[in-house]
Order: sequence, then structure tokens, then C-alpha cells
Amino acid sequence: MAKINVRVRSLAAKIIALVGLVNGTLVALFIGFVARSHDPMQEFSSDFGQLLLVMFSWFVPFAAPFLVIAVIVEIACRFRQRRRASDNLRKPLPVNRQTDGSAVLKFGTLGGEDSNHALVLKRYLTARSIENSEVTLFAGFDEAFDALACGQLDFVLQVSVHPDHTECVARYVGRAFIIDTFIASSKPLGILTRRDVEKPKTIALQPATRHYADLGAWDKQIDEASISTVAAGLLSGKYDSGIAAIEVLEQYPDRFRLQLDIGPIQDAWLLFGREPVTTNEIFLWPESPVRRLLSY
Repeated sequence: MAKINVRVRSLAAKIIALVGLVNGTLVALFIGFVARSHDPMQEFSSDFGQLLLVMFSWFVPFAAPFLVIAVIVEIACRFRQRRRASDNLRKPLPVNRQTDGSAVLKFGTLGGEDSNHALVLKRYLTARSIENSEVTLFAGFDEAFDALACGQLDFVLQVSVHPDHTECVARYVGRAFIIDTFIASSKPLGILTRRDVEKPKTIALQPATRHYADLGAWDKQIDEASISTVAAGLLSGKYDSGIAAIEVLEQYPDRFRLQLDIGPIQDAWLLFGREPVTTNEIFLWPESPVRRLLSY
């Protein structure tokens, strides 16, 4: 059986409902206090069940109007959101323009240039046949989403397993919307160790890669922003080992050895924009290859 989760979205509805609950509770407690104060022999108030019934009978009329108003506000809020999203579907997404008037789509993602995010974004632009584009690489997603929200970017690409993903979705709710998703493989990964270190003690990693291998042999694990910064730390001698792209080993075979071949990792990638693209509760690809696996 599917679990139904009803969540109040409107802040105004939450506040009104809370005021109603507090108001009703205070009135009920006051009535209970008065009842016990005017019943010194406890002939009435000693019956706890009857006392609760009287308190509840006062709670309902003082709380119910607020709760009804909260429901109305919540319904109006959801209707307004759906109407706004529906209106947005009828107009093109806002884009930046070059000085000659031609549209240029501005994308942002995590850098540097040899990061997985930069690689996958390049593949995405090719797959979508987007030629007139501009890509900005950021050190962190806070900067990228801020740029998206204020109109400096049109889109931001983020992998779903990135540690900041949940926070970004929550922090920019109503300002950044998931508008596309796809599956893509990362660069082939591996645990690289410096050749001048016989017994490595430190290993650097991007947090999303932490469980790709058993890291119990290393005394200390150090988090890095991306696999490219892991590689930079290895090259500078900052770390003994690191989970990085195997291409680093191919570029510097005399400096590193491959301790474990992890291979490419398939992840779900999400493209964010400033306007929603659907008002449906679920939006999927009807002809997806998964139909074969689901046998329908």
C-alpha cells in the first residue's frame, strides 16, 4: 500500500494553524483551571475523563476557525503555485543574450575543467545539440545556485549524490527547479597512491566516493571538493593516496601506482532552472528503456 504524506507548504497556513492550536489549548487549560478552582470538594473535577471532555469542548470552537482558515490558505497557495507553473509552461525560459541579440544559454556547475561535473556537462550539451552556450565553473554549489537565482545563469548541473544536493534543493525551493534529469557515467576512478610512499596513511576523497571502496587501511580520510582537487593534492604531495580519475595515473605513471581500480560510476544527474517545466505530480519518459525491465 502506498504511503500518503500530506505536507503543508504555505508558511501562512502553518502560522494560522499554530495560532489556532495555541489559542484553543490556552482556552482549554483556562477552563480546566477554573473548573478545579471552583470545585473545592472535587465533586466534578475529580472525574478526569469528564474534565477533559469539557476542556475539549472549549478547545474545538476556539481552534477550529483558525484550522479552517489554514486549510483554505493552503489550498489557495497550492492553486496559485499550479497556475503559475502552468503559465510558465506557455512561455519560453528566460535566457541571457549576447550583444548581437542572439540567445546564449549560460550553464554553471562544479569545477575545475577536469572535474566530473565539467565532463558530464560537456557531454550533455553535445547530446542536446546546444552550440550557443557559456559554461562557468564554480568552487562550490552555493555560488552556482546564487548565480542561478539572481539571473546570472540559466541552468545549473548537479549530480544527485553530491553532499550539497539535499541542502541546495531545500534552500532554493521556489527559486530553482529540477527541469531535466539523465543517467551518465563518471570518469573511470581508482585509488591512486604516490610511488614514493610505501605504506600510505592518508587518503583524500570527494565525500560522495567514500563508500566506493574499503578505506580501513588508511589512518586518516580527508574530504575534498571534487576528484580534481584530490588529484591536485596528490600531485602536490599533500596526500599519500586519493580516489581520483585513472587518467591522472596515465598522465603521471612515474609518480603514482594504481592501488584499486574502481571504474566508472553511473549516477543520476539533475539540471536546474529558474522556472518549472511541469505541473504534474510525476513526470517521466513513457518510452524509457526501463519498460523492458518492468515487463509491461
